[in-house]
Parts: sequence; C-alpha cells; structure tokens
Amino acid sequence: MQEEIPKSDNFVDKETILGLASQLSFTTDDGNGPKSSVLKQVEDIGVVTGTDNLPSCYIVNYEDSGFIIMPADNRLTPVLAHSETGKFAIAGELPPGVSEWLEETAAYVSYIRESDEEQTGNVADAWNPISVQRIIIGGGGNDEFEPDWGQCPQNELVGPLLTTAWHQRDGFNNLLQYGGCNTDKTNGRYPAGCVAIAVAQVMRYHEFPTTSYFWIFMLDRTGTDEASRLVSDIGTALGTEYSCEKSNAETSKVPEILKNRFGYSSAVYDHFNVDIVTANLKQRRPVILSGARKEYALGLPYRGDGHAWVCDGYKKNIQCEYDLNGRFNGNYTMSTWLYMNWGWNIDNTNYNGWYSWNSWDTNDGEYNFNYTKKMVYNIKP
Repeated sequence: MQEEIPKSDNFVDKETILGLASQLSFTTDDGNGPKSSVLKQVEDIGVVTGTDNLPSCYIVNYEDSGFIIMPADNRLTPVLAHSETGKFAIAGELPPGVSEWLEETAAYVSYIRESDEEQTGNVADAWNPISVQRIIIGGGGNDEFEPDWGQCPQNELVGPLLTTAWHQRDGFNNLLQYGGCNTDKTNGRYPAGCVAIAVAQVMRYHEFPTTSYFWIFMLDRTGTDEASRLVSDIGTALGTEYSCEKSNAETSKVPEILKNRFGYSSAVYDHFNVDIVTANLKQRRPVILSGARKEYALGLPYRGDGHAWVCDGYKKNIQCEYDLNGRFNGNYTMSTWLYMNWGWNIDNTNYNGWYSWNSWDTNDGEYNFNYTKKMVYNIKP
C-alpha cells in the first residue's frame, strides 16, 4: 500500500502548485522590441520523489515553452529553478549535472522533514504569489506593497551571458572518429564530451583566439563544421577518451590547455565558491563548473561519474521583513540562483535556466552537497 502523504502545514500539494504556477507571467523577447510579460498556461506537472518516498518537488512545464521547479515543502524558497524557454522532460535522459541537482534537492527536502525545522517568516512571505512573481521576472521593490523599500538591499541580476545552446552530437562532433554509435541524434561519431562543449561555448563567447577560428560561422544553436573544428581541437588538447556511451576528459586540465594551447592569459581551477563565481559574472566572465555524484565503496566516499557545464549568470532575490507600519526592520533573506548552460540541447530540450544554488549546510556528512563541485574561473583572453 502506498504511504499516505502527510497533510502537515509545511507539505505543499500538487493543487497548490498548480494554483501558484497558473498565476505567473514570464518575460518574452522576440528580438523586435522591448521585453514584455505574458501569462503562460500550465501544460503538465511532474513529481520528483525524495528519499522518503514522498514528493520532494514539482516540475511545471508550460505550453509552448518554459518551466518552473517548486518544492513540496514550504520551508524552502518557492522557486528552485525556472526558465522562460525550453522544456524539462523528466521522462527522458537528463544531463548528469541536472540529475545530480535534482538528487541533492530531493535529499535536502527529506532532511528538512526529518529535522522538523520551522518555517521562517521570510520564507512564508516568499510564498506569496506577488513574491514568487518577482523571483520569476527579477524585479525589485514596489512602493505599493513595500513603502520603505529604499532601506532594503536591492535585487541583483547578471546574465545569462552566452547566446549559445550547444550539445555533444550532430553538428558539433562532425570531425570526430566514426564509432558506429547509434544513440539518438547522432551521426555515428563519438560524442564530443561535456568538458569540450563547455570550453567551446566559453571560447565562442570570448571569440578568442582572434585569428585561429571563424567565429562568425559558429551558430548559436545549430552545429557547423567550424564549431566542430573548435570542439575537436579542444578535445584533442584535453586528451579526451572517446566512446559511444560517453567521452571523458578532466576539467582540471582546462586552465592548462586554455593558456598553453589557445593563448588565454588566465584560467584557474579550484573548489566551487559561489562568491568567486558571482564576482566573475559581474565582470562578464562565464565560469565552467563541474560536479559528480558522491559514491561509496567499503563505506568510504569517492567521486563518481561527473559532468561539466557553463555558469553564465546569477541573480539574488532579497526578501525583507517589515513592521506593522511598513518600515524595514533590518532582517532579510537572500536567495541566489545561478544560470546553468548544461551543454545539452536535443529536440529543443536543453534544461538551461536559473537553478537555486544549493548552499544548504546541514553539518551532516550524508548531505555534503558541495563534496565534488569544482570550477574554472578567471578565464580571460
């Protein structure tokens, strides 16, 4: 018999999510004028189950395009991830970085339920439809609702910086060896590898080196022979090990090949640090991130299969507290989202979007979410 879903004050059911998601407007940009907002219709809602076999979060896809991921517990910020474009197809193969992020999110929801923490006032306010809308649109304060907004820290928004949505298959692996690969959307050649695609997108952003490649012949979403040449050169420099299932390369080698092979002046590999990431993004420098599942052998943790992708934007939303007279009382909660370009764009399903930074500190080794996260930053021509 299926376990009954608890009807506690903190549990958020699917109907509540549908009610909230149906009220949200998303920005649109057709390239012909200023951005506008449009109310989208919900197409479907998927459920992600946590380690406690209960719903941990809901994935809401909108008609035409766009998605939002919301938690099944109101002690978390209401928006875990969102995008104005694309689809989040949980039935298909997910980019490894996305599946890792979902696993971390589900595990943390289970942890919150086990710890029996209370909902804070700021988080309760964040579940107001107006507050949720501000997260999606990225707007600042509004005097009608927050008359003393001027003393409250302002929201921040940078990016996304990249215009590309590249992937590892047809159009980007044209110059790689033929391996008889029969995966969907393949020309039979080996996949390019996530590290090579991440590096290639950052190089395309900087359009450097200036004399070695015809950057104008590398399109934003469609692969070309020139993009394939860049990807092939990067893969060779990295020493990528190719196979039909996956092509492996070490993210730790990226700074060396950027500086010694492609002439970049700077690139640094280190443990993930969100402050360094946001500082780089403020300077208009995309950052390459990598992560892996935490596996165990004989009770000891080790780094499992990983993935690399590009972080090219961030936004911070400030939820301030006010007294009964509408004055800011000095307390606020800040939530951070990073824009992730996963290097995965097949059948218009790329999963790119704003994802909450998992800054969860549980002081529990079982929930060490930053165990394997690394970054390549200060990438400068």
